[in-house]
Amino acid sequence: MKHDSSRPLIAVNNELNIQYVFAYFLDEFRHSLREISEGHIDVSPLVTGETNLMV
Repeated sequence: MKHDSSRPLIAVNNELNIQYVFAYFLDEFRHSLREISEGHIDVSPLVTGETNLMV
C-alpha cells in the first residue's frame, strides 16, 4: 500500500467531514449490495461518469 496523506486546511475550508474506517465485516458488504440491488439505496449520485473500457 502507498502512503496516504491529507491536507486538513483544504477539508476545513470546504467544510468536509472525513471518516476513516479500519475494516468492514463480510456481512456488511453483503447487506449493502443487497440494498443497492433491490433499489433501497440510490447510488446514482455516486456515479460521476461512465466508460466503455473493457478490462
